[in-house]
Amino acid sequence: MTLRIPVFCVVFAVFLLPVHASGNTDRHSPEKAAQTAAMDISKRINSGTVAVVKIFSPNENLSLQIIRWLENQLLENRKLTVVSRQQINALLSEQEFGLSGYVDDESAQKIGHLLGAQYVLSGEIITVNGVSLLNVQVLETETAMLIYSKSFQIEDEQKKERDRQNRF
Repeated sequence: MTLRIPVFCVVFAVFLLPVHASGNTDRHSPEKAAQTAAMDISKRINSGTVAVVKIFSPNENLSLQIIRWLENQLLENRKLTVVSRQQINALLSEQEFGLSGYVDDESAQKIGHLLGAQYVLSGEIITVNGVSLLNVQVLETETAMLIYSKSFQIEDEQKKERDRQNRF
């Protein structure tokens, strides 16, 4: 009887903890991931202004579309005011904030203050070992605290299309 408890603990640690620690492994379409992120953010933030600054990706069109999905869902939830892309682009050009590189917390905080936004949303799409992830973060501009951070495993739409074509 005493041997069963340690064996159970070892089995639990070896098999179940890695599954729990790895987080959500469900694959989402990029649109569904963006919508889920926006709904999560709306649940966490009751009111205020958010600026969706940048979603970095090798595919610029996908980045812009994810930004649109995020903005649309945030607006649909009617809790937050969203700063328009035109305002953000005008400010970035005027202030010479280059978004060719990664937006760090300090520059995101400055951008948010200049736009009058209480929150700045940014993210990136990365691929690691053939798995694409959409990472989304929200920074509170007043305190520079990260108030939301989540990764979504997304389907690689180009790979999906190539696989579909190769079957025929």
